[in-house]
Amino acid sequence: MYLHIGGDVVLPCRSIIAVFDALSTDQQVTREFLRTYREEGFAVSTAEGGPVKSLVLTQEKLYLSSIASATLRRRWISFLADERE
Repeated sequence: MYLHIGGDVVLPCRSIIAVFDALSTDQQVTREFLRTYREEGFAVSTAEGGPVKSLVLTQEKLYLSSIASATLRRRWISFLADERE
């Protein structure tokens, strides 16, 4: 099962640790978190110049996505429902 998170990026669902809403998290903490990941070379943007709406954390990278976290959640639930059938 895979999840499209924006741009040309599709991730295996089992590799996703967490999805964060970039718009509702504490700005200072979010900025520090992003700065650290960018400095270490682990942040990848799939937003293609658009606004970052969600952060998708995997074991290897932090993906900055222009797709809302609620949309990613609905996609995930849809995949889970399909898999159970």
